[in-house]
Amino acid sequence: MWRSLVGSLVCLAVVGGPAAAASRQGSVGGAAVSLDISVVRIEDGVVIWTDEQISPPRALRVEALDVTLRNLSQTKPLDVDPRAVVAGGTMSASGTIEPLASSPSAALQVRLENLELETLFAGSRPDEPRLVGRLSASFQGTGQGLAWPQISRTLTGQGRVKVQEARIERLNILRE
Repeated sequence: MWRSLVGSLVCLAVVGGPAAAASRQGSVGGAAVSLDISVVRIEDGVVIWTDEQISPPRALRVEALDVTLRNLSQTKPLDVDPRAVVAGGTMSASGTIEPLASSPSAALQVRLENLELETLFAGSRPDEPRLVGRLSASFQGTGQGLAWPQISRTLTGQGRVKVQEARIERLNILRE
């Protein structure tokens, strides 16, 4: 999975391939068939996020990904519960996304614990200054939309950010 130079998300290796992900409703013998799955569970998955909008592109590896989705449907609220190891720390979330529509709303709680700043904000060259330390954060709130521009305009809630042992390494103050 990566963000391209123009900002679109590209995802490869989707279970069932692109054709399976292309539509949430199909037909069998001319009759409409809708999506209604009770539980989807992903265990011990790996996602590699590559951001091509920065130079050089950087990858962030998400490991030990466990995701539970309940009520995957066009008419019922979707319950989500992902957990993963990211940047040497952990990420967990829980929440509900209203029925999959053109502009679904969501209520989520997200928690990040002890993520390595040097992994999140890696420099492009080995001799560049780098931020080192640990990041923990939590957020509880709501938002609406299918894409970040719309979600960011409707996002409301509260959160906390904690940075521990923060320092900048490899910064030559005489040269800068």
